[in-house]
Amino acid sequence: MVLNDTGKINKIIVDAQDFGVKILPPHINKSGMNFTIDKDGVRFGLKAIRGIGENLAEGIIKERETNGKFTSLDNLLSRVKLSDAQVVTLIKSGAIPCKDKRKAIINYGKLGYNKKEYRPSKTLPSLLKLREQYGIDTDVITSKEERLEIYNKIRKEMFDKNQIEKYNKYKEDFSNKYLQDENMWEFQALSIFLNNNPFAKAYEYIRDFDEVENGDSCVVVGVVSKITKKKDKNKNQYAFVVMYTADGVLELTCWSSQYAEYQNMLVKDSKLAILCNKKDDKAFISKVKPYEQWLNDVKREGEMLSGE
Repeated sequence: MVLNDTGKINKIIVDAQDFGVKILPPHINKSGMNFTIDKDGVRFGLKAIRGIGENLAEGIIKERETNGKFTSLDNLLSRVKLSDAQVVTLIKSGAIPCKDKRKAIINYGKLGYNKKEYRPSKTLPSLLKLREQYGIDTDVITSKEERLEIYNKIRKEMFDKNQIEKYNKYKEDFSNKYLQDENMWEFQALSIFLNNNPFAKAYEYIRDFDEVENGDSCVVVGVVSKITKKKDKNKNQYAFVVMYTADGVLELTCWSSQYAEYQNMLVKDSKLAILCNKKDDKAFISKVKPYEQWLNDVKREGEMLSGE
């Protein structure tokens, strides 16, 4: 099942680049709603950025036209309401210019953490709690002021340790959500490859998945994004494979017999060429090859994963 329809746009971009037309990434200060022509080439529109959509794109453009260009990310955030996912997508797409996208996303993530400061207590708990939970010898330390000072010192150490653990957990969660698959960020944001399309050479050998009739076979090429493993009623393992492909994001089903044969290749970030059968508009894996090997094969022999 194709999760978005971008194969034709990818091919048009490759053809345009072959004719020397420069395809430019979106830009918060230069892009319109859709593709536009400027002095440097064809500019990607804001509306087509994944997760931005028409309403937000209109809002960004209206704010820019009314109150002037955006001068920084902070300036953008002060003028346009954006979610974390939308900010990250704008950075990944190139719409927010920066020298280092990863650093920009990390710095933005730091802004989202609500750091708390320790507030000293003005009262003491029971003597039993001071002794058992905080290790304060109330027989030796009899002054209320001294007890309170030691109590707050211990509580602050516990608070600071807890804050460090929370911040580290926040950074880990933020990284897992937004900082994975860096080589595919542009594709994640735009659903197409503007620069360094790893599958450009494959277009002359493959068809769009949507053009393939149900019941026919076809080859899809792409990068494995996610593997979800399952077990059938006979306890055999099969998998659903999500790939970034030349046609967009595609989900393929790999039944147990094929998974047993190809599981070592069906791993995250692998570039693969997959022969699949189309049934009810869904893709079912038949054979698998590393992408570069498949490309060399079809160039040399016209072979399309025939297994010969």
